[in-house]
Amino acid sequence: MTDWYEVVDQKLKDVIQRDGKKEKTLDEVFDKRTLLAFYKLFSRGVLSRVDFPISTGKEANIFKATTPQGKSVAVKIYRINTSTFRRLREYVESDPQFDLRHSSKSKIIFEWAKKEYSNLRLLWNAGVRVPEPIAYLNNILVMEYLGSEQEPAPLLRETNLANPSEVFDQIIQDLVKAYKRANLVHSDLSSFNIMIHQGVPWLFDVAQAVSKDHPKAGEFLDRDIKNLVNYFGKLGVHVSKSIIYNKLSDKK
Repeated sequence: MTDWYEVVDQKLKDVIQRDGKKEKTLDEVFDKRTLLAFYKLFSRGVLSRVDFPISTGKEANIFKATTPQGKSVAVKIYRINTSTFRRLREYVESDPQFDLRHSSKSKIIFEWAKKEYSNLRLLWNAGVRVPEPIAYLNNILVMEYLGSEQEPAPLLRETNLANPSEVFDQIIQDLVKAYKRANLVHSDLSSFNIMIHQGVPWLFDVAQAVSKDHPKAGEFLDRDIKNLVNYFGKLGVHVSKSIIYNKLSDKK
């Protein structure tokens, strides 16, 4: 076993043990290729340490980390060994970036991480509130961290909103910016993929976002709007889908 492997393996093992997770977590998330990618990110000065786990999703784990300059960042690791990506095909089957016929599972995951970085960059440049993308390498994405030093910002669904109508309007503004300026449809927008940070909503989890020219963009957009209208309707904010579509079609 090489020196770099031992150093990075121990750094990440310490994080898992401090958090009280089982050793199995280390093996599932940090396979040898992921450890090598982490070593390169440490060597390039992108990261100096990994602080604590933030969340575990169906395909990825997210950790809070720190840069050599002392800045907090979020590190998203798409799992190579245990990811299923069962729904991936509907998002990429008409995307020229992907050719699933001759791609290995790891290559697809690497491209998926790259796609999320690219989508974040497009949205960030369009003025949409998303975590600023910082770097990506293979199955690892480094981006802006939203939250305090102790814990991440809460999800929309975990937040008791003082003014739901205002938050709804802010989300719709970002949905419109994404569509008009970045030419993207989030495609999985819900209370699970919106965080409330410093009192305002931030969109995240954008790997599946597609161009508005995608054959299923209209279907995905309608689903996003329906999710928002239904969720905020339960909070007393009653807005019809047609009003949102009017904002999307407005030439201004």
